[in-house]
Amino acid sequence: MLRSKGMDVVTYGKSDHEEATYHLVRAYGSREALEAEQAAFYGSSEWREGPRSALVDRIETYRNTLLWVSPEGIDSMRALDGTP
Repeated sequence: MLRSKGMDVVTYGKSDHEEATYHLVRAYGSREALEAEQAAFYGSSEWREGPRSALVDRIETYRNTLLWVSPEGIDSMRALDGTP
């Protein structure tokens, strides 16, 4: 769903070091792009009336981290992960 809205999903999936832990890494061109893309997506009726509650209700803890990574670092994450 994120990709269909144009978000750059770098990697996602189950953690390999903690049993019930998952990750989602997205790339943005700037802080402003992050804020605009996330506001558009999470404010959309497709998200709010779609899978939002089914997904959010399963989250026990949540951690959000912002990193500045070079394009080469992002490409390396993609290559090492192998997520389609």
